Amino acid sequence: AIILMSIISKQYDPAIGPIIQTTVSAPGNTSEVVVVNLLVDTGATLSSISREVADRIKIKSTSQTEIYTPSGIAQSQTYVCDIGVLFGELSPESPNAVQTNIVVFGNLSVIEFRGSTSNYSGLLGRDVICKGYLHVGFDNRFQFAI
Repeated sequence: AIILMSIISKQYDPAIGPIIQTTVSAPGNTSEVVVVNLLVDTGATLSSISREVADRIKIKSTSQTEIYTPSGIAQSQTYVCDIGVLFGELSPESPNAVQTNIVVFGNLSVIEFRGSTSNYSGLLGRDVICKGYLHVGFDNRFQFAI
């Protein structure tokens, strides 16, 4: 039997895609956490965060790797961080203000997100998605459960 701990079920803008609010921090550091939106991307093997997020949580690049993008092969920085999926909503200005269930995936190797959008700060890839259940419906709703 599968027991689902938590579920996100909400509308998404089809012009953008499903976005999940997450926490990002240096590995094991629960005192300096940033709250960011990540776009759910089933085509991404690894999750990614922007350089600005990496700077905010004070992590340094661990190496460089080649990534395959729609426009070709590119070099990208890699980082190690913790990503927490929020089952509830927090305010970026006051991340401890709302009680919510957070499922943290620790010591993830992630790559630098180079996109430029105000809608999200990186991608939630299959390294996290495949640890749960994702359903994207025709009615512009999605569910993610762990």
